[in-house]
Amino acid sequence: MSDAAFDRLGLVELAQRAIQRYARGLVDVDWLYEQLARAASEGSGEATLARSLEMLARGLCSGALCAACLSSEERVRERGFENLRNYLGEVLAHTVVGMGWRAEEVRAETLQQAMVEIFKSLRKQNGGPVQPAAFLKWARVILFRQLARCRRQVEDTDGLSLEEQAELTLAKLIDRANTDPLEALLRSERLHELKRTIASMRNPQYRAVLLHIFFRGLEERELAALWRVRVRDISLWRCRALKALRRQPGIQQLLW
Repeated sequence: MSDAAFDRLGLVELAQRAIQRYARGLVDVDWLYEQLARAASEGSGEATLARSLEMLARGLCSGALCAACLSSEERVRERGFENLRNYLGEVLAHTVVGMGWRAEEVRAETLQQAMVEIFKSLRKQNGGPVQPAAFLKWARVILFRQLARCRRQVEDTDGLSLEEQAELTLAKLIDRANTDPLEALLRSERLHELKRTIASMRNPQYRAVLLHIFFRGLEERELAALWRVRVRDISLWRCRALKALRRQPGIQQLLW
């Protein structure tokens, strides 16, 4: 196939578009163009070929994204998860339309839980998809599974008052908590007092750390990956948050 045919197929634009959507900063445009051009020279039938080239571009970017998320280099890994979060967020933006005022809540919760599950899966031995080219599809399956769960939770709470919804959400988070010195308190009947105490903390970062680590059971490394900060920063915030919590009025009566 001639260079003119390559121009008609818009291989450069296709390469740029795929990289922008799936693998910014991870794939070189020239390299991807060469792969597409080689495939185009071996194909036939312009309509069918265009679709095949689009799938090839997505598969190559998917493999690069998978490698980045599994990379031992923190900078590369962070770039990979940033690309993945942006892509899944884009997918969700076209999926939760029609859910009314709950759409933003559903989207934020779904994306966060999907990223946590993906991160945990990739940390396991042989975690992730068998084929790197299927990484994007694998991640979407996890995303939609979390979306289904979140939608069920919304349906369960639609008939409740706002206060009852908050209590149900808190109870579900506590059910997933890991064993911790505060576990007895978190599972006690004094949840109202504890919630008011944490909510009264002035530092929003401390409140978020306590929620994610004690209520949602995230490890420090997982939370660091979600917030794209150093693990030692999470450790420091956790330590300070616990100290601040224990200084809150009435907390000692709750703890003991």
